[in-house]
Amino acid sequence: MVDALGPADADIQFAGILSGSDAATRALELDALRSVGLPLPLAWDVFFYLVVIENFQADYQAPWWIPYTVTCKVVQSATGLAVAAGVSLLGAAAADIGTATGLAAPAGINLGSVGTAIGAPGAATLGTAGYTAAQSSLTGAKSALGNGIASASALIPAGTAGPGLLGVTDPSAATATLQSAAQSAGNLSALVTARAYVARTSVNLANAST
Repeated sequence: MVDALGPADADIQFAGILSGSDAATRALELDALRSVGLPLPLAWDVFFYLVVIENFQADYQAPWWIPYTVTCKVVQSATGLAVAAGVSLLGAAAADIGTATGLAAPAGINLGSVGTAIGAPGAATLGTAGYTAAQSSLTGAKSALGNGIASASALIPAGTAGPGLLGVTDPSAATATLQSAAQSAGNLSALVTARAYVARTSVNLANAST
């Protein structure tokens, strides 16, 4: 039977191991990208696709050693992306920064200047001062979000594990400790998601400039 409805790309699946002191945080980032369900650029060698992460499975063996498997549903292949990639990627970059700004604000991180930088003239043109400034702003945003993630992560064990609650006999003090831990966990989730959006913005801006 001949299918004249166009190509149907097979799912793309790959596996690896997240290792190092930030393995768990990177696992959270991947899962955050899965949960938002938005199209993402996936590229290696000469291949380029726009995909949605359909499934992410992590085997948490240790905080520093997390084997994982990712399954991606292909939204569009490089052939289909060639026509209007620059315009669509630039629009996606602006939308992503808007989302990241909203996520980071409750944790006290202001990304407003990043939106201004990527909207400036030349921001999507490789080699211009505008492009350099935009990517520099995105690098600074990732650094700020990384620091916020580290701070939030450091507060969660202190509020939920042994040293945080052992010996706390005052119910109000225990409640305050747990509330602080819950707020830190919420900030951590929001900041991890925000950093994923910022990272995707950097990739989209680079792809829009080519």
